[in-house]
Amino acid sequence: MLQKQLTLMNIDTREQWEEWAQYRNTIGEVIKKCIERYGVNNGNLLLLGVGNGNDIPVELLESKFNNITIVDLDDGALERFLARVSDKKKFNKVIIDLSGISNQIKNAKELLNRATSIQPVIDLSKLDKTYDLVVNCCFSTQLLTSHFYGTNEFQTQSLSPKVGQKLNELSNRIHSSLFSGLKSKLVSNGVIIHMTDTFELKHNKITGEYSPAMLPVSKIIKGDWRNIHLVLNHLQQLSRDGLYILGSALPPELNDMFATRTLFSLLWEFLHDDEEDRNYIVIVYVFQNQ
Repeated sequence: MLQKQLTLMNIDTREQWEEWAQYRNTIGEVIKKCIERYGVNNGNLLLLGVGNGNDIPVELLESKFNNITIVDLDDGALERFLARVSDKKKFNKVIIDLSGISNQIKNAKELLNRATSIQPVIDLSKLDKTYDLVVNCCFSTQLLTSHFYGTNEFQTQSLSPKVGQKLNELSNRIHSSLFSGLKSKLVSNGVIIHMTDTFELKHNKITGEYSPAMLPVSKIIKGDWRNIHLVLNHLQQLSRDGLYILGSALPPELNDMFATRTLFSLLWEFLHDDEEDRNYIVIVYVFQNQ
């Protein structure tokens, strides 16, 4: 089921290469800073949750790394990404379920009913290298919410606190399992750049409604996107207020696995049309193996 839903999501955004150019360039600047700041070698790069790759600075990564492994559950999306690269010999495509739960549930209803008992099993055995850099490409919030894509069974804003807590706890188990597996795939000083869309800032032009995070975030940045870095000082409060997108929070035990080096906040101008304006604030966590 998850593979089908991810395929639908990727088809819906496959033409966003031009629209996301500024966001893609900003990601490139973050990656360059991390490579220089933390002494990342130019050997092996692992890109997780690549999708169509519209947010991935392809030319930069090809120039920096000798071997690049790309991972997703949607083979068609990976092929669309590979159509953009210059040297396909550098790339290795691997299909992996990064949630570790897609073969355990049949539908969205079962996910909701079994959220507390599901134990993710993430198989990274197909990754046969050790990596200098791992980039998690904004897939975290899709690991659970994609199960409901195109259905009428799920609205994040309508989740009861109890159900939301169960799903967030499952998301924590998924991320703990994933990062534990990634640790063994990193070189001794390897770096993980984990990007996740964390706050949805949406304005429905038809109804006039705003997403819950819109006004609090606007107040923090004083209505000026140049102040987006100020959001980093308010993450704990925004989390307590329930404004994180489901699946975007990370479990605290990651601090025992890795050294947390820094955080970045990025603006992702996702969609602007006659019906809505939708942006995301992406939080970038930089971890280093220890």
